[in-house]
Amino acid sequence: MKKAIVGVDPGLTSAIAAVTLNGEPLHIESGRGWGYREVLKKLTKTCEPIVVASDVNPPSDLVYKLASELNAILYIPLKILSLTEKRKLSREFIEKHKITLNNEHEVDALAAALKAFQYYKNKFSQIDAWIRNRGIKVPAEEVKAKVIKGMTVKKALETLMKKPLRDNRDPLHPPSKDATFKKYLREMSEQASKWRQKYEALLEINRKLEERLKKLEVENEELKNRLLRIKEKYKEETEKEREFYILVEDLKRRRERLNYYISKIESYEALLSKFRKTYRLRADKELILIKVLDSFTKECIEQAINNGRIRRNDVLMFKDSSGGGVSTAELLVELGVKAVITKNRMPHQALETLSREEIPILQAEKLKLRWKGDSLYISSEELAQRIEEWRENERENVLNKIKAILEDYWRERWGDQ
Repeated sequence: MKKAIVGVDPGLTSAIAAVTLNGEPLHIESGRGWGYREVLKKLTKTCEPIVVASDVNPPSDLVYKLASELNAILYIPLKILSLTEKRKLSREFIEKHKITLNNEHEVDALAAALKAFQYYKNKFSQIDAWIRNRGIKVPAEEVKAKVIKGMTVKKALETLMKKPLRDNRDPLHPPSKDATFKKYLREMSEQASKWRQKYEALLEINRKLEERLKKLEVENEELKNRLLRIKEKYKEETEKEREFYILVEDLKRRRERLNYYISKIESYEALLSKFRKTYRLRADKELILIKVLDSFTKECIEQAINNGRIRRNDVLMFKDSSGGGVSTAELLVELGVKAVITKNRMPHQALETLSREEIPILQAEKLKLRWKGDSLYISSEELAQRIEEWRENERENVLNKIKAILEDYWRERWGDQ
C-alpha cells in the first residue's frame, strides 16, 4: 500500500484527499454524515498515511485523533488557508493531473494535502538526488517516510540497507599505495586545520542558536497561550455553526414532512370528491352502486374494509371469484353485505357459507350492469327482482332437499311398499 500525505476536511459532509510522496494523486472522496470511524476506514483502505494535514489552524479534534490513531505526523499551516490559496493549489493540481473534484469539501481536503507536500518538497528532492548520485538501490518512498518521522537521510538509508554507509570522501580512509607517507601527513594536517576552523565556526553558530532558541521558547510560550485562546474561540464558533446546520437539517426534515402531509390531504380531498359524487349518484333510487373488487380473497377484502371502500349493506362484485374459501365467505357475512356478484365459479364451500347466511350470490352475465365513469351500477328494481329469484330458488332447493330426506327415510323405514 502506497505511503501518502492525506488532507482531511471534517464536517456534516467530510472529505479526504491523499497524494503520494512524489506528489501524485492517490485518492479523493467525500461523503455526507461520515464520522471518525468512517473517515479512518476510508484512509486505511486506500493508503498508508504518513502525514495527516488540516487546512485550518487549530485543526479539529477529529484530525488530531486521526493523526494519533494512524501514528502519523500532524501538519498544521501557520494560518488558516484562504479560499483563494486553496482554490489556486487545487486548480493547478487538477489541471496537471486531469482530475475532477465534486465539491468545496474535496477542494479543502486536497489543498491541505498539497500544502503539506509543499512543506516537505525540498527535503524530498534532496533525498531523490542523494539516492540517485550514490546509485543506492532503496525505495525512495520508504526513505522519505522515515525522514518525515524524524530520522536523518543517512540513518534511514542504513536502516533500509541494513549496513552502514561509507563515504568515499572520508579522510580517514587510507591513501592509495602510490602516495608517499609525507604527502599523506601534509594532507591530513591541512584537513585537520580546516576542520578546526569549521569547529570554531560551528561553536559560534551554536552559541547564537542557543540565544535564538531561548527567544523562540519565550515566543513559543506566548504563541501557545494565544493558540489556546484562539482554539477556545474557534470551538465556540464551530459549535454555533454546528447547531445552525442541525437546525437547518431539522427544518428540511420538517418541510419534507409538511409536503408529505399536504400531498396526503390532496389525495384525501380527491377521494372525498369522488365519494361525494358517488353518494350523489346513490341518492338516485333507481341506481345502486356496485363495489368492484379484484379477487375473492381475505387480503383483498380486508384491504377494502380498512380503506373504507366497502361497508355493511353494500353490493360487491369480484372480478375473480375462485380464490377464497369458508373463512373468506365468513368475512363477508361478518361485514353484512347485501349481495355478491360473481363473474366466474365460486368455490363450493364459500357458496354454502353465503347461502346458509342468506346472502344472495348473483351471476354477472345474467344482470344488466351499467358503467358511469369509473363506477358500476345496477337498477334497484332489477337487483330486488334478482335477489327475490335467488331466494325463491334457494327455498325450492331447501324443499327439494327435505323431500329427498323424507323419501330416503321412507325407503329405509318401510321399503318399497
